[in-house]
Amino acid sequence: MIPPTSIDGTDITGATIDGTDVQEITVDGDVVFTAGPQIIPDDSVEGFEDGSLSEYQGAVSFYQIQTQTVFKGSRALETVSDFDNMFRTDIGSPGDEISIYVRGSDANFNFGYDGFGYRVLHQTSSDEFSFGTDQNGTYSNLVSQTAVLNSSEWYQYVIDYNPGNITIQLFDTTGNLLGTINSNDSSFSNTGIGFRGRVGTFYDAIDIN
Repeated sequence: MIPPTSIDGTDITGATIDGTDVQEITVDGDVVFTAGPQIIPDDSVEGFEDGSLSEYQGAVSFYQIQTQTVFKGSRALETVSDFDNMFRTDIGSPGDEISIYVRGSDANFNFGYDGFGYRVLHQTSSDEFSFGTDQNGTYSNLVSQTAVLNSSEWYQYVIDYNPGNITIQLFDTTGNLLGTINSNDSSFSNTGIGFRGRVGTFYDAIDIN
């Protein structure tokens, strides 16, 4: 169906409702008109859509939930002070597949992390991503992989968190595989996810299966 541009002869292109851009009009469940900015719904395990960081501990003040730079939904996490860990310990267990979208230079995502655990470092300045351990801010890099990265683009990491057989895949937003890291490290088997990055790094749409 071609979306109409008018209803009863009235032009509805760019229409607003109470000052808000029209997202869609449906009739009997079918979308018949869309206008204004489109928001991809975020049904992730952690998409920051509740606007709260109450589940987290550590350097919570180094991060904020914002609405300007997002991948899905209407909110995402932003680093506002350099390099300190914020984490939660109720999700992300051994055996899980963890997916996250990141953007910016020197973005750091922790998994299997309760203050000690693993990290993935996303470095656009050197066009590489790496896997290693993070022991309360003390790092040991285990494996690195080159990839052409742009700090203004979103990227997806998919992590198979199986201590002794860990796989990390990097994708662009069109689904192209940019690189893979494999590691047999089994130093940690903790539950938890976290963040530690440079100002202006963003995180969104974390799924765990």
